[in-house]
Amino acid sequence: MRALKVTLLIMTIAVLTLNCAVNAQNIFVWDHDNDPSVVIYDQVFGQEYNCIQSMTRTLEELGYEYTLYTGPALPPNLNTYDLVIIPLGADGCG
Repeated sequence: MRALKVTLLIMTIAVLTLNCAVNAQNIFVWDHDNDPSVVIYDQVFGQEYNCIQSMTRTLEELGYEYTLYTGPALPPNLNTYDLVIIPLGADGCG
């Protein structure tokens, strides 16, 4: 399970890095975590976070600005965003 989380984090960083190469400016993050009380140990930062905190902290550390949305459903139009991130919670916690 830990290897999966690290792999997902690496994949996210890779996608963000590739988007940086094409000047991606609009990142949409939907806080749709199934259980935000579940925390994971983030090996990169050495602290415990829930999934959305870990994802947004990574974006901030990389210097990306993003729109954090906490509504119950996705907005009808996401065409203005270059990247859409939807953390769904920690693996095996729901």
